[in-house]
Amino acid sequence: MHQVEPFEQLSNAAPLADLLPSCPRKPEGDAKPILRATVPLGVQLAHGTRLIVENNPPQQNPYQICFANGCMSDYEATSQLIASLKKGANLIVQAINSDATVMTWKLPLRDFAAAYDGPSIASADFEQQQKDQVKKARRPLLDDTLDLRYRPPTR
Repeated sequence: MHQVEPFEQLSNAAPLADLLPSCPRKPEGDAKPILRATVPLGVQLAHGTRLIVENNPPQQNPYQICFANGCMSDYEATSQLIASLKKGANLIVQAINSDATVMTWKLPLRDFAAAYDGPSIASADFEQQQKDQVKKARRPLLDDTLDLRYRPPTR
């Protein structure tokens, strides 16, 4: 059983807006659907993450793995959880960082039902979109400090 005592500090937590992707994944084949919460590195691994949807009881799960982009916890996306996400206003994700304070992210759910029930995207198309975003993010910025017009005169 995982401890939940540290999460009682919710009122002291400062919300952060940079939560890495958290989304239900519709599985292929017979696999069960999951909701994966990915939080930034620097968390205390012993506590895992906690999900809260509206007034539902919190769910807590351990981290499955950490990569360079963050640490991940998987939650079974049961029909009850999906229904809560569709009806709810916010999903709250919590983790405990290295200095033992609670990090809290409040994610709006207003478009969740339309996105979840809408048309799915093919895996190949999704992967291509991800590659395009990475390429765009890696493009060098225009560095005008290299332009001779902006350099100080040499003696």
